Amino acid sequence: MYRNLAVSQQVRNERIRDEANCGLRIKERDNTQPALWRRIGVREEITGLRLEELNAFLEHHFPAPQRLCEQGLSALFEHAKGVPGLLLPMYRAILEQAGSDHDPIDPSAVEDSLQRWDLA
Repeated sequence: MYRNLAVSQQVRNERIRDEANCGLRIKERDNTQPALWRRIGVREEITGLRLEELNAFLEHHFPAPQRLCEQGLSALFEHAKGVPGLLLPMYRAILEQAGSDHDPIDPSAVEDSLQRWDLA
């Protein structure tokens, strides 16, 4: 019984190795046709947010109601260049500068906070 288990494991390993080799052989063969291989290959591209996605992104990370007008949102987006890793801390800094009240934040206050962000 133990011998059969070892043989089946060996057969499984050979099958995996053959499948891997098959993929390499296909790639080697198709290198003569690069346009075909580019279509088969997987591509991933990581991009920043779009302006249309900014409201939903901020609502996801900050449950409080939106306090920026369209002009303030566009200034924040342009300053952070759509990079989520910059949008979140910049928005936190804007909220801290504005205080704890729930009134809308003036666009000039947003610009002021973003200028302070550059100086820090």
